[in-house]
Amino acid sequence: MKKVGEVNEVCFIEGLVYFKDQWFLYYGTADSKISVVVYQ
Repeated sequence: MKKVGEVNEVCFIEGLVYFKDQWFLYYGTADSKISVVVYQ
């Protein structure tokens, strides 16, 4: 993950969704990307 940008060392949470017994956390990265992590 890129750690340098307009705001360094920061992760912006965009959304948290519970779907089919899993949590999906969408977050902004590297000033121009959106990533997702899944928790089961």
